[in-house]
Amino acid sequence: MKSFLFYKPETNDADWQRLDRLRFKMEQRQASICSERALLYTESFQTTEGQPYILRKAIAFAHTLSKMTIYLEPDSLIFGNQASRNFAAPIFPEYSIDWVINELDEFDQRTGDRFEIDETVKADLRSIHAYWHGHTHEDEVNANTTESIRLAERQGILHRGGISMSGDGHIVPDYPTVLRKGLRAIAKEAAAKLQDSSLTESQKQFYEAVQISMEGVLHFFKRYAVLLEEAAASCSDLKRKQELLDLRDMAATMMEQPARSFHEGVEVCYMIHVLQMIESNGHSFCYGRFDQYMYELYRHDIDAGILSQDKALELITDLFLMNSSNNKVRPYGHTRFSQGYPLYSNLVVGGLTPDGTDGTNELSYLCIEAMNLCSLAEPNFSARYHKDSPAEFLEACTKLIRTGCGMPSMFNDEPAIEGLVGLGIPLEDARDYCPIGCVETGVPGKYGHRATGMTYVNWGKVLEVMLYNGYDPKSGIRMISVTDTDEHESHFDSYEDIWNTWERFLKFYTDISVECDAICDASLAIYDADPFASALIQDSMKLGKTLKNGGCRYDVISQSNIGPSVVGNSLMVLKQLVFDQRKLTFHELLAAMASNWEGERGKEIRKLVRSVPKFGNDQEEVDQITAAVFDSYLKLLPGYSTLRKNNGPAVSCYTMSTSNITSYVPNGLAVGATPDGRDAGTPLNEGCSPVQGTDVCGPTAVINSVSRLPNAQVAAGQLLNMRFSPASLEGEENLQKFVSFLRVSQKLGIYHNQFNVISSETLRNAQHTPERYKDLIVRVAGYCAQFVSLMPEAQEAIIARTENHWG
Repeated sequence: MKSFLFYKPETNDADWQRLDRLRFKMEQRQASICSERALLYTESFQTTEGQPYILRKAIAFAHTLSKMTIYLEPDSLIFGNQASRNFAAPIFPEYSIDWVINELDEFDQRTGDRFEIDETVKADLRSIHAYWHGHTHEDEVNANTTESIRLAERQGILHRGGISMSGDGHIVPDYPTVLRKGLRAIAKEAAAKLQDSSLTESQKQFYEAVQISMEGVLHFFKRYAVLLEEAAASCSDLKRKQELLDLRDMAATMMEQPARSFHEGVEVCYMIHVLQMIESNGHSFCYGRFDQYMYELYRHDIDAGILSQDKALELITDLFLMNSSNNKVRPYGHTRFSQGYPLYSNLVVGGLTPDGTDGTNELSYLCIEAMNLCSLAEPNFSARYHKDSPAEFLEACTKLIRTGCGMPSMFNDEPAIEGLVGLGIPLEDARDYCPIGCVETGVPGKYGHRATGMTYVNWGKVLEVMLYNGYDPKSGIRMISVTDTDEHESHFDSYEDIWNTWERFLKFYTDISVECDAICDASLAIYDADPFASALIQDSMKLGKTLKNGGCRYDVISQSNIGPSVVGNSLMVLKQLVFDQRKLTFHELLAAMASNWEGERGKEIRKLVRSVPKFGNDQEEVDQITAAVFDSYLKLLPGYSTLRKNNGPAVSCYTMSTSNITSYVPNGLAVGATPDGRDAGTPLNEGCSPVQGTDVCGPTAVINSVSRLPNAQVAAGQLLNMRFSPASLEGEENLQKFVSFLRVSQKLGIYHNQFNVISSETLRNAQHTPERYKDLIVRVAGYCAQFVSLMPEAQEAIIARTENHWG
């Protein structure tokens, strides 16, 4: 049995051995492809030709819920499944299908995120290809993609990724309202809205779609009641039999009224989570502030004597474990940007409440212990903290961090709240923020889709083409130039000249990326029509709109910008060595880069550029240059708007995020050697973190550098990833040092920090004998994954991070 962090069981209510069995099953599970949803959606769509698309989606959703395979996990007290078997990924043909067919024979040959697939499933998917080919979200996006976007993609500067071929996700339902009202109330509200004669046609379609979806969901719950009844009838174990009968009674009328118990509340949260991932193949469907909205049910049942803390912990751990039964498959090309079967299902504890008081409660601690007992990659577990967070809470978080599971990631309330208020969000709502996916932040139950994750923009590549007079050495494409000549080398008279050119190039490619966002958004407004998920976000039912059409309170989006530290370090080299000290000519530096530092002179120049101060070492000049790189992007954002501006949301705008998942690895492959001494094809930096291995002055120097960035303005999340040696957190003294480190980070305004506590030796051993390390979970970027599921390139990038210790 897995050891507790700090919890001491007081009763015999919980079955800890059962949780161990369930965790072992989830550790050993094998990913596969499921064709069931694809077949059922095809079957439904073939009968609804000519009807409005949102109604076709709702009818297909309800049809699938009535026909899909449902099953029970024998060691779980939570029910609900996304696909026909554990860890199987459904296929969503309305979003994209061609890549699925092209990769059918390759899913089980991948070096990372491998999926089993049998010949029957292949035949199923081939049988529906013709129906969907040319009629998907991806086809619509491709038909409207401009030549400038295609050229920028070929240069390796832009990557459309998920927004061009899958659903949006990135939302947190209004769980407090759902638990308080139930889903029947929403179905009735939709029916009442349809009696309004002043509705537009699109509003009528929306409310009808909501009604169809809610009825389908409520019937889905009742199907589990029948299954549970059958399971109880054949069960010989009396204790398990009674559990199944109790679950049957819950399922039979679940959400026909408000949640009636803590157990039912947990079940509802999980089921809504699963249902969103059946309706759409977006990701980052998140739980939000679980310890806040579940506390009333918890406290009621505890006070009534119908729930013990032990049982509550068992149920929360069960919920956490069941998240690992869900899955998503991505094209292999995009998998490089998002490795480890991630779903980014964030759940956060702690932090300020809307009235400004500390919200830490008993559930906060139970969730921390549950994550310890779970120790898997899902949910993506986070903690909020602030200057008045209890010391016991930070100690509990630190105890979990030092287990090496990569969680929780730590969010600093002060800069996060300041950033949201700066967007025009009221203080009370800003205080109620939560992470959505990786490190992007927003207001639960009020934000629309995509707090981050729009077009990926490779800033390292923008820098490279700028230095080569707009010419990309790999693709041979030039879209913009520094001078009017055809030369493949830029000419700069001063550092100011270089800086002004950087700003011009950044705006040029950002303009194209925003155009790309709009094309994908316009298509998603049709193909990602999600009446079920939309109805769970405030203002959608009032406005009669899906989220993509403006049916949310706050519509805040951001792109994924990759490589700011590489750019900052490179500009520092150019400023110091080429212009201030004149130790190198620009031509000499560019020639050494073009050779990837080969030859005697190349090696001399690389040694010289690597001696220049780098971001992450508490060196003010390079830190300020890196901060200016952030500012050069931030000042562009007021000039951009979403398609939903002035069309429903109270706030609609762009902001910035450095949540770029594993994209810093494949984006680095597209970039040649850079002036900071980085080798061609190696990873860029991750988030706002220092470039791997260049932070050599200890962890305090890192956060001092990061504190000089405009963190509060990066209002969709600022990602900092650090690695510590296991020895640095051993014992009470080191634990308190780490707590102090968190306190200092808070005072310095560090937006977010997450930690791997693991040695390079362990990571190397896992590479050599992966079968022995299936339980090794690492912090990849803004999420965690099984280390052995990652591609070798991503594994090497994690190993390359500086292993910190206390000096």
